[in-house]
Amino acid sequence: KQLQRAVQQAEKKIERLEAEIAAVEALMADVHFYSRPDAGKVTQAYSEMKVSLERAMEEWEVAQTTLESME
Repeated sequence: KQLQRAVQQAEKKIERLEAEIAAVEALMADVHFYSRPDAGKVTQAYSEMKVSLERAMEEWEVAQTTLESME
């Protein structure tokens, strides 16, 4: 049951991060984005979100594999 919860939490985290990344990517697609004073902070946050997404996917994979091996 705890593993199921871990899988569900990881899935929610992945969904949230993917939505945030998509929003930032839409913002960065604007031709005037890089002339904004906060462009550096936004691109840094974007990079951090991508790393967090990668970690969340790894956590999900471990939890899912463990759960499947117990079935």
